Amino acid sequence: MAKNRTIRLPEPDFLPKKTLRRTDGRYQPVYDRQVYFLALLGMTEPQMAQVFNVQFNNFLVWKEKYPLFAEALIKGKTSADGNVVHSLYLSAIGFKHKETVVLTNKVKKYNSAGKVTKEWTEPLLVEVEKEEPPSVNACLKWLQARQPAVWGNRLHIDGKLNVTHQIDLTDFTTEELLVLNKLGMASKDGKIVEDALYEDV
Repeated sequence: MAKNRTIRLPEPDFLPKKTLRRTDGRYQPVYDRQVYFLALLGMTEPQMAQVFNVQFNNFLVWKEKYPLFAEALIKGKTSADGNVVHSLYLSAIGFKHKETVVLTNKVKKYNSAGKVTKEWTEPLLVEVEKEEPPSVNACLKWLQARQPAVWGNRLHIDGKLNVTHQIDLTDFTTEELLVLNKLGMASKDGKIVEDALYEDV
């Protein structure tokens, strides 16, 4: 009778062999790769320190003491953002790039009399230049980031707005003016408007 066997899957090569839950704050070289991906995710440095389960001061020491760690952090932050910005800019203005396409090439084999004895097709790799047109979405994203005052989605108004309402009362009769006065007094006193209309003028 066959025994049940436990199959263990191999761990990714970029993970440390030991658990990350260290309390002694010791640096491990494998952290260089990890901090790069944490920076790509947009984590702040205090958040990264929490992932490594160390105090933030320890994290700052690692940056100063280990050049590869600091370099990986910079590449995950500034360099990565720069590459994305450059790609966004190219998408906004349009760009050309080379691409290898696969075509079919017909091959024929002839005998001494010039008659085709064999015929087949084989792949032919050809490098072509393709042109990508400008992207409207990329243009808007770029302009909103670079010129938010002009291209942003938010409307911002500076200054004060004064509105005055003036009503011409010259055409009202005395009785109508008294009713309007009653309504105004009722609104100040919190009375119901309909009740104010039926009170004695």
